[in-house]
Amino acid sequence: GVDPLTYETETLWNWEAGLRGHTADQRATGELTAFYLQRRNTQVRDSARFGGNYRFFTDHGAGAHVYGLEAAGSYTLLPDWTVRASLALMQSELDRFQLANGNTGGGRDLANTPHYGYTLGTRYGAAQGVFATVDFVGRAQQFDSNNQNEARRAFQVVNASVGYTWKAWTITLWAKNLFNETYDKRVYFFGNADPDFIETRYENRADPRQVGGTATLKF
Repeated sequence: GVDPLTYETETLWNWEAGLRGHTADQRATGELTAFYLQRRNTQVRDSARFGGNYRFFTDHGAGAHVYGLEAAGSYTLLPDWTVRASLALMQSELDRFQLANGNTGGGRDLANTPHYGYTLGTRYGAAQGVFATVDFVGRAQQFDSNNQNEARRAFQVVNASVGYTWKAWTITLWAKNLFNETYDKRVYFFGNADPDFIETRYENRADPRQVGGTATLKF
């Protein structure tokens, strides 16, 4: 087949409805959003050939839709201690399609639409003095591309920080991926090795544990 030189304009419609509120004493706050997203002539990134002739192109597929719920809230346990959480639930479908060069795809979830994601965290500390935060973050598996069926695996990580605020200065020691979990940042599936160029899964791993410090001056 021949790579497409042009492709159709993609049309996107997005509907959202939500609620936001708090208790009378404002110790508890929350929000809830429902959404539905509809795409027509979904533009997809594809590739052709292999080795030194490997190339990318853009074409339009068929329709797609995404729908779900998002919720977030926080609660003040004590004047200097709060807990917070968020949850996202999502479903999607990319209709089956055939590109101008004959490549096919679709009939499954749209890329970059994990079925769930969540955070659960807490912060202790006043506006001045010692403070600390801990956040537990998780996400479901998701496809990285609309033209192959390899998916990033689900993951859970913990991020944390501890610090001190004095007048306009804040000193923070922080850790990302505290327990050094191994998970995917991006996955690929293509033929890259002589002589047969057999399609193979390649993984770009997310950052391992990172520890650092930050000094901030507000003026």
